[in-house]
Amino acid sequence: MESATSVPAATSVPAATSVPAATSVPSGTPLPIAATHDSAAPLTLFTLLSTEAGLLRDISSFLFNPKAPRKPDAFNLLQLKNVNRYFSNAIESSAFESLQENLSMVTQAKAIADTLDPPLKLSALIKIAAAQAGIGYFEAAKETLLQAKDLIPAITDPYHKAIRLKDLAVAQARAKDSHGAKETAGLIEDLEQKANALAGIALAQADANEIEAAKEIFCRAKALVPSISHSFQQNLARKEIAVAQARAGEIEEAIKTTESISDPRQQIQAIAGIAVAQATGKEIIKAAKETFCRAKALVSSIDYPQYRDEALRDIALEQARAGEITEAIKTASEAMEITKSLRDYNKILVLLACVRKIASLNQQK
Repeated sequence: MESATSVPAATSVPAATSVPAATSVPSGTPLPIAATHDSAAPLTLFTLLSTEAGLLRDISSFLFNPKAPRKPDAFNLLQLKNVNRYFSNAIESSAFESLQENLSMVTQAKAIADTLDPPLKLSALIKIAAAQAGIGYFEAAKETLLQAKDLIPAITDPYHKAIRLKDLAVAQARAKDSHGAKETAGLIEDLEQKANALAGIALAQADANEIEAAKEIFCRAKALVPSISHSFQQNLARKEIAVAQARAGEIEEAIKTTESISDPRQQIQAIAGIAVAQATGKEIIKAAKETFCRAKALVSSIDYPQYRDEALRDIALEQARAGEITEAIKTASEAMEITKSLRDYNKILVLLACVRKIASLNQQK
């Protein structure tokens, strides 16, 4: 078994943020935060995406080599991973790459999706449509989602079908097809997924500044929650609704919604999401900071340390998204102290990925 405090050589990350082989993380070691504006070798989103693109080309060469031995299932899963990379790059590179570059990535992703079995192709098309909508090609996204919807009958398991319909409905809302999104949500029989779909639709409408429509939809979502049989799923739905309310400018209503969330970690995630909405909306930054403090105060109510460090990591990411980079690093450092005490190197790697994300958000400031 690997030492719980070392990062093995086989675990690779992009070159700009590589963790040396057998790097130990002894108690008291400060959190590595070199990848910020103050660093001599700053981490940039471009560096990360360029590394991803290079890996992607290598994988594509293997995938499209007819002589390459592979099992069908592994092939499909690797193809979907490939699509996910294209999707992520197309969305995140829009800040510094040309529109033509993004369109090329989407086209290549669709070519890959056509090689997948129907259930995986459905997931891939939804991701591709999100990428198209993300670069402003809403009509193209709507066409892609219609292709995806035609594949729904290929999914026979009722629960998985409900999840895919939920994903499809939210993607339609993001593609500015509110009517189609509501129609798709109406097809969902699972109440948990229906509530999540409505919350996702409301969130998309709030992000598009369709405030009144968003309010009406998440009220419908909230009314469904008590009918969901499991408390965990009820909490998930309430968390989504609370963030949607906050993004719609209904901060007080959002806070009220979080008070009915019984799971501390999900309540923390919801409150942190509200703080981000405050920081980017009309509320003053001081209010956002107070909301983050409220979220952090709840961490001590979590019984297990392995969940406390995850809650702190969630808060750190949301603080970074709100532009509070210094506070995010401080919170991530608190999470690292707990993580190191757990002697779980996988958790350390996840937290380092969180730090890289904070660094990339810092670059975008």
